Amino acid sequence: MSELTAEEFQALPEKAQSAFVQDGDVYVPAKDAKLKQTLDELDKKHKSAESELSQLREQNQSLSAQVADIQKQKQADAEREKEEGLEKARSQKDVDAVEKRYKEQMADLEQRNSETQKQFEERIAKMSDTIKSKTRGALVSDIAAELALDKGSKRFKQIVSQMVDVDPETGEVTYLDEDGRATSIKTKEEFVDSLKKDESLWPLMKAEIATKGGGGANGSGEGRTLPDSQNQAAQDAKKKGDVAGFIKANLKG
Repeated sequence: MSELTAEEFQALPEKAQSAFVQDGDVYVPAKDAKLKQTLDELDKKHKSAESELSQLREQNQSLSAQVADIQKQKQADAEREKEEGLEKARSQKDVDAVEKRYKEQMADLEQRNSETQKQFEERIAKMSDTIKSKTRGALVSDIAAELALDKGSKRFKQIVSQMVDVDPETGEVTYLDEDGRATSIKTKEEFVDSLKKDESLWPLMKAEIATKGGGGANGSGEGRTLPDSQNQAAQDAKKKGDVAGFIKANLKG
């Protein structure tokens, strides 16, 4: 039994009637009605999706055709301009001049790009030099304040600067010997100690450092210790700015 007329439905017991629902002029089982409703909804959604898909296909075809037309037009325009340019050159019998001008333009463009690259490299080099100079300058000034005489400070810095190299990328300091070769010195303290023992720099150093040969400042006793009379002579020469007298006092004995 799939469908019932109104009379047949009314003849059913009340409990049996609850298993049916009205569908138009007839009554059908409730489960069939629910299934039919679900199928109808799915059919509507399917038809709607098919319609939307069809519209999208039509839009895509239309856009593809428009893009193709634009590309064809651009290509035609480029070909026309090319032919017009060649025709003009032929009519003016100036093909060589046109080719020459083109080569000049390309050469100019290449030169401009080359200059730009050169300027970039120069700027990087300048920045690197600035970083090296500032780092080295700060280090040398600090050492000079500790070791050098006021009158000899400028010359001391000039000499010591040549013994310091700086990596501008890492900031790492390399200490050099008198020939500009890298040494095994790793720290500022080690470098300062080596300067204190360098007799060629003593005339530029403070008396209490130079007369002890780098060892008297901390009482270690390293280096050459002068007799008191020679210490005094060296100190007096230092105060007067008498470099020759200072060296002479150090060489005695």
